[in-house]
Amino acid sequence: MDNNICRCGLPLELKTPWTYLNPSRLFLACQQRWKVSGCGLFVCCDPSTCPRCKDTMPELLNSNNRLQEENMFLKSKNKEFPWKIWFMGFICGIVVMWTKG
Repeated sequence: MDNNICRCGLPLELKTPWTYLNPSRLFLACQQRWKVSGCGLFVCCDPSTCPRCKDTMPELLNSNNRLQEENMFLKSKNKEFPWKIWFMGFICGIVVMWTKG
């Protein structure tokens, strides 16, 4: 491996996994590592994650995933909101015209 070039001649990719076993641990990998023709090169770049991080990171990842799901749900509800306001304004306008009329 010379200057981050894989033994198969492709540039290596620097990756940061967010798995439960190795959260935020950097590694270099061949671009073709998941393909049948890939060489499968995989090299860790930093020391193993500390035990406290291994205990804490899964909770943080789960919390982050829950917040992202809640955010997507609220965004979908927010798209419905303008129609509800318009409809209520329309109904209120009809009621006001009907009571004055």
